[in-house]
Amino acid sequence: MATAVEIVASIDAYMAGQLEAGGVKDYEIGGRKISRYPIADVLKLRTYYASLAAGESRGSDVTYVKFTRPG
Repeated sequence: MATAVEIVASIDAYMAGQLEAGGVKDYEIGGRKISRYPIADVLKLRTYYASLAAGESRGSDVTYVKFTRPG
């Protein structure tokens, strides 16, 4: 299974490829149709996996706790 860092790198490569292709969303060749993910969805996924990657770089043994007084 890919790590979050690898997934972020894949998303970056995907977005770079979309930009090089002129941002084409849908096209059809020989009766075969291809659709791409909307860039807004890709950016949401990148944000999510980038936060996971940041957690991986800090280490998995980090735990955050918030204490509040009762009442």
